[in-house]
Amino acid sequence: MSGAKSGRPGLPNEETASLTAAAANSSPFIDRFIRIALTSAKRGKGRHLDQDDTAQPSQHHSPGTKDGSDAKETRGPRPALDNHRKVAAIVAKVRESWTTDEGLRKVCDELDRQRVPAVTTWLMRKEGKAQSWRRARELYPHLVIKTIKYRCKATSPT
Repeated sequence: MSGAKSGRPGLPNEETASLTAAAANSSPFIDRFIRIALTSAKRGKGRHLDQDDTAQPSQHHSPGTKDGSDAKETRGPRPALDNHRKVAAIVAKVRESWTTDEGLRKVCDELDRQRVPAVTTWLMRKEGKAQSWRRARELYPHLVIKTIKYRCKATSPT
């Protein structure tokens, strides 16, 4: 009795033969299944396929990348580095005194002048809603300082 019929995992040779047969019958569903099976086998999850396995998805790139490269895929939104750089440049002009009341006022006014977007979650805060850096500085300066520090840190080389 084969592994697929008995409800237990197939042997590596049976699995390889099944993937090879599935690769010959190209369809989007089968190609996706083969790509998932091969990727999980390469990552060490589940059963392992033979190293000389010829069952490859037809006419598809590797999963997760548009060009088929092996670049590490990161999840979530991409950081707005241009805005982070603007913040860092403005803070660099004010230098060490930017955390003082007067320095923070100058930084926030310049951020608004250069139209650097404020944090969107500031619109939902109970203490008050802020759409601008100036208004946020008035309502919660500690969060403005924290945000500016984060954006400056995001631009520094690691």
